[in-house]
Amino acid sequence: GKFAVAAGDSSQVIIFALHPQTSAFERVASVRGAEAAFSCAWNRHSTEFAVSFQDGTVRVWDVRQTIGLESSSPLALLRATQQGNRNAEACRAVKFSTGGPSIDLLAFAEHLNVVNLQDARTWAEGDRQVLRMDTGAGSAGAGVNVCGIDWSPESRSLYVGLEGAGGVLEYEMDLGKR
Repeated sequence: GKFAVAAGDSSQVIIFALHPQTSAFERVASVRGAEAAFSCAWNRHSTEFAVSFQDGTVRVWDVRQTIGLESSSPLALLRATQQGNRNAEACRAVKFSTGGPSIDLLAFAEHLNVVNLQDARTWAEGDRQVLRMDTGAGSAGAGVNVCGIDWSPESRSLYVGLEGAGGVLEYEMDLGKR
């Protein structure tokens, strides 16, 4: 793509234009979340980017609507299922699917126990599937830290990394239902 996004321990997200001929980059816009950002990802077309935040939200912007602006409303605002639970709600990781045209999904992990799969074609709240991690380990209600997520190259599987003995879980996508 022609752009890069920088997100970190701040609510500010900065968009840079890349100039391949000179290897230079320039700041062209910035957007904000409510609290510190953790992770960012681009869709396969490099037109939309998503950022996960400490406050339990994932915000999605269309880069074409942010250029030249110092503030822009997100295309979508997705909320963690554990809103209000400060120990669990933070959205730690976000990844767009990388597969073919029938697989437009955004996965985002909450700090404890939950990974969300959102339909990236509609962004509608009802077009989300929630995966709850149940490893059978630990005391009841203690929860398991979700350390990371990633898609297989064709987006036929979603991998979820869990802290400690939780290991890595694989969720196969039922592409026939899309």
